[in-house]
This record gives sequence, structure tokens and C-alpha cells, in this order.
Amino acid sequence: LHATLINCLASSVFSFDDTHEQAVVHPSGPVAAALLALAEYRPASGADLMTAFALGIELECRLCKAVTVPPAKGSMAWSGTGITAGLGAAVAAAKLLRFDVETTRRAMGMALAQASGIRAMHGTMMTPMMPSLAGQTGLRAAMLAQQGYTAGLNALDRKSTRLNSS
Repeated sequence: LHATLINCLASSVFSFDDTHEQAVVHPSGPVAAALLALAEYRPASGADLMTAFALGIELECRLCKAVTVPPAKGSMAWSGTGITAGLGAAVAAAKLLRFDVETTRRAMGMALAQASGIRAMHGTMMTPMMPSLAGQTGLRAAMLAQQGYTAGLNALDRKSTRLNSS
């Protein structure tokens, strides 16, 4: 987890990260940092690593685009990378670890439950920290799911429920 944080921080500290043209998300750093740390812990083939990387990036970009690009009504006050990169890292790690569907969905739920990042921090030392924390969050979610930690299985499509305040 520390390697993920430090490596992603190193990849984004000078703001040379890749950027999705429409969604304004920086997808590679968090996903790559999580996968490289995981591959050091549990060796993987280059083909498996690249497949997991592509899957994580694709999911992260699509989710960010879905919540930030019109006709989406997402708030641009949130950092797209902060709120979606953890999910990309979790799904990539789940793929590399060969999770079944249910375990992958638990990892997704845990990553989404921890999603955070606010654009008001841009221009501060938190700018490179947000993707780094997201990468770490995704890997942690996968590691917890692997050990049986539970989360909702429908985090992406479940409607919010409002608690009755009476």
C-alpha cells in the first residue's frame, strides 16, 4: 500500500500525468501504481498486467465521463481522478488477482465507499496526493475483498436511499 502511494505520488507530483480529453481524469498513475505494487508482491505476466491495466483505465475513464461530462449533472467541484481512480485501481487489481464476479463487486463497493477528492485542493500539495490516495484505496479494497471483507454488490447501480429523519 505504501509503494502504491509513493509511486503514484512520484508519477503525478510534476503534473505530467495523462489526461482523458473529455473527462479530465488522470487515469494511468493510480492504476499503474497499484498494479506494479501488487505485481511485486505477487508476480504476474506482462500480458496479465497489461490486460488488468487496460481494464482499470477503461472503467475509470468511462465512470468519470459518465459523472462529469454533459448530459451528466455531476458537480465539477469534485476531482474526477479522486472520485474514480480508486475504482479503476480496484478493478485492475481484482483482474490481476483473478477474482470471481462477486469478489470483484465487493472490491468495487469498498473502493467507491472511499472515493473522494475535491478540486478546491488543486494547486496545493494535495493535488498529487488525491490520485495517490485513490490508487492506494483501490488496492486496499481488492486486498480486503480477497480476505472476505464485504461491501454492497451493486455500488454503481444502486439508487440512494434517504433516511427518514422523523
